[in-house]
Amino acid sequence: MQFSAKLTLAFTLLLAVAIGSTALAFWTAREADRQLARSQLSHKVYAGYLALRADAYHLFKELSDSLLIGDLDGSQTERQLLASLQQGLSTIRRLTAEEIALTSDRDEDAEELDRLASIERKLDSILRQYREVANLKSAGDGRLAERLAQLLDNSVDQSFAELIDTSLDKELLEVAVADAEAAQLLQRLRRTSITGAVLAVVLAAVSVLALLRGLRRPLRQLSTAAEAVAAGNLEQRIDLPTRDEFGRLAVAFNRMTEEVATRERAIHASRDALEEAVKQRTDELQRANQALTKLDQSRRRFLADISHELRTPLTIIRGEAEIAQRSRNNDPASLLDVLKRVEHAATHTARLVDDLMFVARQESGETRLDLQSVDLAALVAAVCEEAEPLAIKTGVRIAVTADSEPARVRADPTRIRQLLLVLIDNAARYGATNGVVQVRLARAAAGYTIIVSDDGIGMDGAEQERVFERFFRGAGAAERYIEGTGLGMPVAKSIAEAHGGSIAIESAPGRGTTVSVLLPARPRLEVVG
Repeated sequence: MQFSAKLTLAFTLLLAVAIGSTALAFWTAREADRQLARSQLSHKVYAGYLALRADAYHLFKELSDSLLIGDLDGSQTERQLLASLQQGLSTIRRLTAEEIALTSDRDEDAEELDRLASIERKLDSILRQYREVANLKSAGDGRLAERLAQLLDNSVDQSFAELIDTSLDKELLEVAVADAEAAQLLQRLRRTSITGAVLAVVLAAVSVLALLRGLRRPLRQLSTAAEAVAAGNLEQRIDLPTRDEFGRLAVAFNRMTEEVATRERAIHASRDALEEAVKQRTDELQRANQALTKLDQSRRRFLADISHELRTPLTIIRGEAEIAQRSRNNDPASLLDVLKRVEHAATHTARLVDDLMFVARQESGETRLDLQSVDLAALVAAVCEEAEPLAIKTGVRIAVTADSEPARVRADPTRIRQLLLVLIDNAARYGATNGVVQVRLARAAAGYTIIVSDDGIGMDGAEQERVFERFFRGAGAAERYIEGTGLGMPVAKSIAEAHGGSIAIESAPGRGTTVSVLLPARPRLEVVG
């Protein structure tokens, strides 16, 4: 054989090996690409079924809650979930169509479409059953709970769950098969490349070196990335700015890793959200417990206060009764004086108990008001007129400033009258001799403001901070009015707050006191007692 023939034969063999190796590698790469695409579609379909299941169960929960506790958001959440379900079904159908274009198993894909259609029909059936149960609720049928339990047990927890779980299992199997075939093709591609490289080394060392240079970087990056991902580093990416099969494989690998990382972040986010919800619920329970503790403390303080304050009048009543029994001079006039003193102590005790009960109920949120439409201007004028004898007795004059127009509010007239009498009584008793008690009624942004001011002894800052405490009396007040109980201002504050208003005080020693009461035109809560 001629040398040229041998050379030609060798060249022909080298060319044949090169062409064959290249063709096989190209075909394998394309198949791997197709299997990777199929794997990605399977992953997306699987994720779509997961989202579909989550939206469906969320919708069923919303519908069940609406039947049991009422529709709280006007069916807005149900409409959003229905739209999300329709979008999810459309997405799964589109992805399934893309899978059909990539695979040759038409029967399996047709079966997948049939399963999807079955899920749609089951969803329609469940929604129709919810509507039927809703009709039972509207008709007042007592079988509502039974029908709802049957719907949840049979249609949701069994039939629908079985369809979804079957679809998920099928998709997981397709993902496993596609991944296995892709891995097998990648392994075949690696063997083909190595075989071609060995043959090229035997026939042409230069070709082998060039081939090795072209394979070293992608193989190293693929191996490094695969090991990093296997170790749990989902941030690992392959940097191959080429447009060949290795570049496409790197893009697919990066996309797959990104999807896995996104899914893991979503899982962590869901876990964090759940932990936050548990924390918020725990905080709510702690606040509720604190509120109960505060209510119990208020109850204990109320019992202690009423026990302390009732001891004196009860002792007076008992003492008067004992004196009357031991007295040998039981003439009618003497007995009448005893009964009058007993009546006075009992009246004082009843008023004290009523005031304490009102303050305690307001602190516990159980205030009872008889709300009516009241002309506040007329009521202020009437109370000021009623307080004139007290003003004359204490040597002061009451000056009323109010609009002539009616000032209509929703209020308890008896309690508002009590509030005004407390303020005017305090101003008259602790005002300057021959002074003036100013009573003004003015419009406010959402109601009216009652302002009672005097030019009397006033209070310092420490006394102002404690003026609304039960049984507290300032030093000047205790000296000028011995019989006071220290309940007037706490009762006034409770009355104002029970009507949804507020009370404020401004005072200075020797410069008088000004009390402002803000009453809304309509309280936030109307309680009829």
